[in-house]
Amino acid sequence: MADQVSVPVESLHQATDPERFRPLPGGPHHELLFVASSRKVRRRIVDDLADTKYDLAIYGRDWTPDLANGRFVKGEVVKNAELARYYSTADIVLNDHWDDMRIEGFLSNRLYDALACGAFVVSDLVDGIEDEFDGAVATYGSQPELEPLIARYLADPGERQRLADHGRSIVLERHTFDHRVQALCAVADPLARARPQGIEIVAPPASIEVDAPVESELVAS
Repeated sequence: MADQVSVPVESLHQATDPERFRPLPGGPHHELLFVASSRKVRRRIVDDLADTKYDLAIYGRDWTPDLANGRFVKGEVVKNAELARYYSTADIVLNDHWDDMRIEGFLSNRLYDALACGAFVVSDLVDGIEDEFDGAVATYGSQPELEPLIARYLADPGERQRLADHGRSIVLERHTFDHRVQALCAVADPLARARPQGIEIVAPPASIEVDAPVESELVAS
């Protein structure tokens, strides 16, 4: 867009609420956790793990047997107030993107929320994800890469913790809603200060005549 208009353009990325999404104990433990509704279509990361030997837990609506193995589906709803506990307790939180998001480089809000909880995240590869989180998210490009990537990190809890801690610090430093508000104010405040002072507000006329509505009657034939 920046090369199509004459005004400055900056992207305003997703963000998270660190008061809600923070490390919390008490959630169910799973090796692999995916919290998302199917929207009645196939999800890439679920298909890529269709034959996994690991403890994969899927929570969300509309996961019918044709979309996911029933042994992986653990529930339909995780209340938003409890979601941080689930993210915090999982060994690996999984993330994927809808095709249109991946093509256009829009990053999922799940990344920001899970990292704020101190979770270690594995995601499909999207342009910009490395820079956004300074390499804290492990990514894969194709299905054959995913299972070995998971095996590597499940066998190395110390590295998972290092990346999870780094990801949380990056989100708290750059990607909270406060940061997005500050970015908006940085643009809006100068515009507000530049507005002409003493603008005269003209009151509307005391009365305005309008045509009366035409009433109609429906008569059954």
